[in-house]
Amino acid sequence: MQPDNLTVTARVARTAVPGRLDDLTEWAHGFTGRAQSFPGYRESKVRVSERHRRQVVVEITFASPHDLIRWEDSKERQAHLQQAVPLTIGQARPLTPDALTGAIPTAGPARPRWWTAILVWIALVPPAMFNAYFIAPLLTGLPPYLQILCTTPLTVACVIWVMLPLLHALEESIRHWLAWRRGR
Repeated sequence: MQPDNLTVTARVARTAVPGRLDDLTEWAHGFTGRAQSFPGYRESKVRVSERHRRQVVVEITFASPHDLIRWEDSKERQAHLQQAVPLTIGQARPLTPDALTGAIPTAGPARPRWWTAILVWIALVPPAMFNAYFIAPLLTGLPPYLQILCTTPLTVACVIWVMLPLLHALEESIRHWLAWRRGR
């Protein structure tokens, strides 16, 4: 049995329609403002997701699960949620307290290996070309094993910290754009 004084936090993320991120962020601050007047409210945070640049994340903490459920069921919350509909892409998927008992959504199926291989290949081509045309000519006096030892750290670092994050962001943007197109 859970104690009544156990704080509980609800986290919600919504993706903004292109060009409406500021409006969605303002809406989120209004949403948390309404929650502040509710019994059991403790704190709230609004931020733009670092990973998904058009996604606004709202966190609201209440003193107990009972207080959170009361907020979730309130007319004030429902009315404010309706104001977000023209600002967001996709449908809101509410989680009820009953759904939290083992039915938390998990990550989707893993990508096929061929897709990962293609992404890595696409990520490798630009740094490999850069090395071949700009770095390798500077290292012609070195034995081949030293040339490889000099160029591979640059290639790996570029792929891991630049190219793959860019490709994942591009892939995510395309996925959100397709979802937005389907929702129009």
